[in-house]
Amino acid sequence: MKKTRNLVGIIAIIAVIGIVALACDNETTGCTNHTAGAAATCTTAQTCTDCGHVMTAALGHDFTEWQVTTTAKVYAQGVETAKCSRCPELGTLTRPVAMLVLPAGLYLGTPTSLTATSTHIDEVAANNLNAAWDHVVADGNPDGEYTLLISENITTGGDRGINRANRQLTIIGIGGERTIRRTEQGSLFVVGATNVEENISLTIGNNITLVGRTDGEHGADSHNSTAVVNVRNGASFVMLDGSKITGNTSTATTDTTGQGAAVVVQSGASFTMKGGSITGNAATSTTTNSTGGVWLQQENSTFVMEGGSVSGNNAFADVYIASNSGFGLTLSGNAAIGDISLNGTDTTRGGINVAGGWTGSVDILNLRGNNATMATVIGWWFNATTPIQVVRGVTGYTLTAADIAKFPLGNFLSSATSNNTQLISTGEADGAPNGFMLNNTGHLVAKP
Repeated sequence: MKKTRNLVGIIAIIAVIGIVALACDNETTGCTNHTAGAAATCTTAQTCTDCGHVMTAALGHDFTEWQVTTTAKVYAQGVETAKCSRCPELGTLTRPVAMLVLPAGLYLGTPTSLTATSTHIDEVAANNLNAAWDHVVADGNPDGEYTLLISENITTGGDRGINRANRQLTIIGIGGERTIRRTEQGSLFVVGATNVEENISLTIGNNITLVGRTDGEHGADSHNSTAVVNVRNGASFVMLDGSKITGNTSTATTDTTGQGAAVVVQSGASFTMKGGSITGNAATSTTTNSTGGVWLQQENSTFVMEGGSVSGNNAFADVYIASNSGFGLTLSGNAAIGDISLNGTDTTRGGINVAGGWTGSVDILNLRGNNATMATVIGWWFNATTPIQVVRGVTGYTLTAADIAKFPLGNFLSSATSNNTQLISTGEADGAPNGFMLNNTGHLVAKP
């Protein structure tokens, strides 16, 4: 009887093993009847739902397709990135996409919105700057943003002005660098109306070089009398990567028109430099506020420099900030400047804002005063009791030692006929026998 029970138990065990063998195959049982789970994907294997045995290994990505990850524009190439043919995964391999090619002419729309079906303004002939300009500002034409694509170098005599509210123009060169050159005295572009009007702007983009007027160059028989671009009365001017202002020599000698050779910003206007360069300009005035690059004057005018460079201009400074501009210059990104000259009076002073992440540089920082002796200039900038803040962080950003180190102090500058230059770092004054320095908060203080 006992033997019978043992035999029955052995038979039962064998039966169970047999059932398992029919349901699942693994190395232990040697079965051949797996239950397949979800199909294998690029990153996940197919396994048996009963035992977990890997039936099909993960397939791995197959980067044989391409996906546009940066759309091509009329001013920049696009980018395609390798894509897996089986899933949305993107690889690391990329290839350029040719920039969008549109015929030269005037279009209604921003550069980033232009497509092959964008509205082309047919009545404006290609590369006719004057006709394009007239159309943009004409009464009765649509408000909004226009883009002018030029494929040839252009010369023009009279200044072109955007002076109608709610009109904005961007100029881009196609097929290579395109120059727009001034042949007569005066600004190439005047941005802003006689009185304050809203939403007026000019942007120069990739492949656009504005060339001013210099005696003996391009047939000119005299220098220019003002800057290449004049921005006024609340309007705005923008420079993008690949743009340039060069070749202008200004003989201006008064603050009324501004002694800047490249860009003059007045009366609450703004200049934003996202890239490009201002170089090779000059100012002939012998006063210490002559500026080869950017002249920022009058209350509430601003210069926001997010990239590009202003350097290599022949004057007392590459950038001049008038005393009544307050902290009108803001530096961020990789913005780089040669010489900065801040003007001061007994009540107001120019100044500089620094944003976090600024990786650019300044070669020299000068402090000046108009119509003042050297002693007066120093007195305007140095106050032992309440130090003057020359550099500060934008709202929410605290200056670092690295920020301060980017501002090498140059000279006190005076308009006096003699003794009008004195080194800031070694100049002596009451309360500062060892000269001056910027402390860690950007204030001008006496050296210890």
